[in-house]
Amino acid sequence: MIGSVPKAGIRFGLNAVIKDNLRDRDGKLTKPKHFVAGLGAGVAEALIIVAPVETVKTKCIELNAPFIEGLKQIVKTQGISGIYQGATATALKQGSNCGLRFMFFNEYRRIITKDGEVQMTPLKNLFGGMSAGCFSTLGNNPFDVVKTRLQGTKAAQYTNTMDCFKQILTKEGIGAFYAGIVPRLGRVVPGQGIVFMSFEFIQESLSDFAIFK
Repeated sequence: MIGSVPKAGIRFGLNAVIKDNLRDRDGKLTKPKHFVAGLGAGVAEALIIVAPVETVKTKCIELNAPFIEGLKQIVKTQGISGIYQGATATALKQGSNCGLRFMFFNEYRRIITKDGEVQMTPLKNLFGGMSAGCFSTLGNNPFDVVKTRLQGTKAAQYTNTMDCFKQILTKEGIGAFYAGIVPRLGRVVPGQGIVFMSFEFIQESLSDFAIFK
């Protein structure tokens, strides 16, 4: 909860800012530009919010400890820099996550609305978000596995992100990069459906108020 609220704000807010700066003269965006906008927002949210919060969360789960206790344990054993353990892997994961999701969702919206001629409905936004969540999960699960390994209690066996990739590949095979993909899909797919549907609804509702125009 501590991480999700500001993460969503950074993700959607910064994505909109980057998109505005990447638009062509006619105001349009290509699929690669949608990916870059999502990538930039994802890396920013990773470094500002996700990396420290996910590190504490992962430790709390493995130690079966409450949030404050997990945080104290990290600071005691690794120092304050310990909360940024696996930051590179987290940035790779979140950046690719957002890049793939926004690219997919915007292309989905373009097709469904026939380039803006047809209005999106909450149900269409829900399905689009769920599809985007599925697409991104299948595309970047290896980064999620590496991030989790680097933020766990056994992270000391890896020297850095690349070493973690190499050890998993050589010792466990490529299939290990897709460990936990089914439960992750079970979390991400409905979650992203709700997130995208909510965002589109809230954005449309706020547009009626002059203060947000």
